[in-house]
Amino acid sequence: MDIFSERIDIPAATISIDSYIFYPKNKISQPTLLPAIILFTDIRGPRSVYDELASRLAAQGYYVVMPHIYYREGTAPVIDPTIPVAEEPTFTKRRELAATLTTKAQEQDFSYIIDWLEHNPHVIPHHYGVVGYCMTGPFALRLAALYPEHIVAAAGFHGANYVTGEADSVDHLVKKIKGAVYLGHAKEDALNPQSAIDQLGKALAEGQINYQNIIYDAGHGYTMPDSPAFDQKASEKAFKNLVQFFDHYLKV
Repeated sequence: MDIFSERIDIPAATISIDSYIFYPKNKISQPTLLPAIILFTDIRGPRSVYDELASRLAAQGYYVVMPHIYYREGTAPVIDPTIPVAEEPTFTKRRELAATLTTKAQEQDFSYIIDWLEHNPHVIPHHYGVVGYCMTGPFALRLAALYPEHIVAAAGFHGANYVTGEADSVDHLVKKIKGAVYLGHAKEDALNPQSAIDQLGKALAEGQINYQNIIYDAGHGYTMPDSPAFDQKASEKAFKNLVQFFDHYLKV
């Protein structure tokens, strides 16, 4: 299937969020509205592996928007995404960038993205999916909790820091979610230990959320071809499960 993609700007407070959209070329000319998916990248930001992921999702009949999470620092890429994730001094700089994405910053950005989608004539209104990878796994859950009437399906893969012990930890918010949740955790992940997975599952269960808390037999970063932990089998399984999840809840 031919996929249309382009860079667009989502209006924000003083500057725009440089973002990327993907959708089937043959769909947008038809009167039927498309279900939209918000795709949050990992710490390295937008790059070719996420373009491929977004295109694959779009080929399933979705309108995918991929915001640049570091837009306050400039347009993507702020740091060369081809530099290995753990290489210094780049790793330290990436961690510093990630630290700027505070709860307040996330909430601001979510409002801009949701408002943009609500005014997008090509998508089904207030009926969105979201997926986050690595550090943005919690972003997906936070967005679903803050916009329960808009997010009907939220997913995260090899997420990090779902449970921080802080007052703004996302496990305290999940009870507000009204949509479904799918979490594909990495096995023996230092950024998301078993105790955190259990705590998050407990919070979701107590909130009576429709959720799946799955541990894949693969390491942190297993879905991304440019990750040292990439696992082809686990990645394809995750993609298949993600599509089935979104198809079930987003396609009406």
